[in-house]
Amino acid sequence: MGEWTVDVLVFLGVLWAATGRWRDYPNSDGRTAEEVAVVAVRRSRTFNRFVLAVLVALLLANIVVVVSY
Repeated sequence: MGEWTVDVLVFLGVLWAATGRWRDYPNSDGRTAEEVAVVAVRRSRTFNRFVLAVLVALLLANIVVVVSY
């Protein structure tokens, strides 16, 4: 794995830490506790899928680079 791979992984880790409060504790803004919980689950699920998609793309790019050499 190259140097850019480490950079991407560090970026994902920083992004994960930076958005933790946004994901887990959304503003209530007149919503019920149940609605806030639904928003938190949706945000977490969306973010987890984003991270997974980036990691899969990184893995596929790594496979293409290794196979092409």
